[in-house]
Amino acid sequence: MKKKNILVIYSCAGGGHYSTAKAIEKALNEKYPQYNVILLDGPKLTGSKIINFLNDIYDYLLRTNTKFCIWGFGLLNASRGDKSLVNFFPKVVERVSKYFKSLNPDIILSVNSGVNAFISEIFKKNNWDKKIPFIICCTDPTKGFVKGWVHPEVDLMLAPLEICKNQLVEYGMPENKIRVLNGVPINPSFTNDSKSKEEAREILGLDKNKFTALITSGGVGTKEVGIITKYLDNTNLDIQLIVCCGKNEKQTKELTDYSSNSRLKIKVIGFTQEMNLLMDACDIVIGKPGPAIIAEATAKKRPLILEALNGVMIQERGNLEYALENKIALKANNKEDIRKHIKSFIENKNLYSEIVENMSKIDNSNAVYKLVDIIVDFSENEFIKIRAEALNKEAEKLNNYTKENPGYLSFIWS
Repeated sequence: MKKKNILVIYSCAGGGHYSTAKAIEKALNEKYPQYNVILLDGPKLTGSKIINFLNDIYDYLLRTNTKFCIWGFGLLNASRGDKSLVNFFPKVVERVSKYFKSLNPDIILSVNSGVNAFISEIFKKNNWDKKIPFIICCTDPTKGFVKGWVHPEVDLMLAPLEICKNQLVEYGMPENKIRVLNGVPINPSFTNDSKSKEEAREILGLDKNKFTALITSGGVGTKEVGIITKYLDNTNLDIQLIVCCGKNEKQTKELTDYSSNSRLKIKVIGFTQEMNLLMDACDIVIGKPGPAIIAEATAKKRPLILEALNGVMIQERGNLEYALENKIALKANNKEDIRKHIKSFIENKNLYSEIVENMSKIDNSNAVYKLVDIIVDFSENEFIKIRAEALNKEAEKLNNYTKENPGYLSFIWS
């Protein structure tokens, strides 16, 4: 039996969308082997130097100063820049359209807000409406995210949490097209492939019995990682560190060199697909309030310190609020806050246990399985009905037209 093709469109900018795409791929391969999953980096696929430059600029600003990204977010939201780009790059639509057609997709799923206007235009160009399901999964779970997620013409929208659904509706998404996952989709390995702290630390070459903090800031690797690492090395805390620098190769090298003479034991890691192992090895996670890091730490029951040393991205402010309201994290406005919070976790076992218990209450590590169940069921059942209704309407239109224009059919046949 020929496999059906699911195109999952993501963007490497920021790193979180790629993680979601990989999680979906793994869950689909496990539950629905009759589907062939094709992951596509949307911006890279365009072949446009300008579009890829804009993505590279975004990553650069994340690494250097997130405040610039905050200003850019406001501009993008006000101007709906994603739709403007479609008008500026008609050849991109044509080029990507041909590539999509060559892949013969049965489902197109987007997990990135910046590519959806292009995909919508491709659907119009190829007359794919009501012929191929176009589904969007919003990867921002709470509120305050960019409006580019919303395209009312899509067939289905997936929202991680009810808060996200409310924001989507406020932005203009039809409520009847939204399904709520009640959790952030994360890689199944976070629940299906776990090791004890001792095992994980042995693999990483760390002290099995020492309190361990994981410092991360997503795939890009912001400068705060280095600032926090060096600061903690100069405190009197009796801990060891795992430092994940993402794609920031310069910082990875700098901290690797630094760790050779550091007071603390520091394990420095660049971009990795082994976050599951790193979280197994740690006691707490320090990072920015990104959706993936919050969901993954919650799945592993690792208390969070969410840092705001250089402000909080607009689309992540809702995540921070959500984590604090559910008492699964402590907020750090400065380096000293981080030191104090770590000290509290070490000395106050009740605080640590309370946060772990609170994480258990909201954990939904199976959200990614719910996601793949929804898209497969929708495409194989509900969408077929939608398509049949669309065909009936077209037939009815044609029937009415021929009644009003009796010479039409004879003209066609002649």
